[in-house]
Amino acid sequence: DKNGDLPLSVAIKSACSPSVVNYLVMQYPEACRLRDGNGHSNLHLAFEHGADDRTMLGLLNHAPELATLVDKQIGMLPIQVATEHEHSHFIVHHLLKQDLPIEIKEKVKAKVQEHNFSWNHIVSNTDDMYFPVVSKILQQCTQPQVLALAHVEGPDGRIALSTASPVCKHEMRVMLRLFNTLEVVNQ
Repeated sequence: DKNGDLPLSVAIKSACSPSVVNYLVMQYPEACRLRDGNGHSNLHLAFEHGADDRTMLGLLNHAPELATLVDKQIGMLPIQVATEHEHSHFIVHHLLKQDLPIEIKEKVKAKVQEHNFSWNHIVSNTDDMYFPVVSKILQQCTQPQVLALAHVEGPDGRIALSTASPVCKHEMRVMLRLFNTLEVVNQ
């Protein structure tokens, strides 16, 4: 259009039905990666315009790199926009898995990898609204992974356990104690 927007961006901005957006995604999957005339990714537009989970998941499936792409206009990650707009736990969980500070499949050795501080944001800045997401991640982790997640530094240099909201902090401590108890029982 005259603003430099492709049909997918226009459909998302116009709050078209999920079937219309999905049709455009399926016909032009490369459009998922492109930005609108104002520099916003289609994922950010989906969050801003209240798209449903199916639409967001379709965008993420065709362009997974969008999960960690900072919006040039507002300087926020998708997970920050999602939590600000109180999007579903399902989508926030999906975004968080894309930017975890550890490799969740590496069960024995939990090594911190490059990340954009999504974990720190969820445990510290969402007033426990996304506690079920934090709990679900922690339940999938081994003891070294829980320990690594509890001690991962945020952008301010403080560890997640020290900045976590009350319920998230409690859950991390419970998981650490659980592993300690299991180790004693197993010996």
